[in-house]
Amino acid sequence: MFFLIIFGETGLVILPFLLGDSLLLAVGYLASTGSLNIYILLSSWIFAAILGNTVNYLTGRWIGPKIFHFPRSRWFNPLYLQKAHHFYNCYGELALIFARFIPIIRTFAPFVAGIAAMNWRRFPL
Repeated sequence: MFFLIIFGETGLVILPFLLGDSLLLAVGYLASTGSLNIYILLSSWIFAAILGNTVNYLTGRWIGPKIFHFPRSRWFNPLYLQKAHHFYNCYGELALIFARFIPIIRTFAPFVAGIAAMNWRRFPL
């Protein structure tokens, strides 16, 4: 259950409002009382976050060309795509690392990196 919440918060663009931070605190407390194994929790959460980021990046990579194929619109302007591509070429790794610590941004940053076609080798897991 905990794995799915962490994965959903990081990997599914439609679920950025899950309470992953509150869950971490509550489960951390339970682990401190000995009710849960902290090593199993940490390893599963790290795996869930990495898998979620990868799925989110690949989703953006798949959706991006389809969205920006249409003529210019207010939200899907090709100029925005060029700016995002330039941003992720310059600051991509740092932006994704810092985004891990900002609740809503952590969901959208890998997705936008995928849309902007950030180099997969530079994409930090």
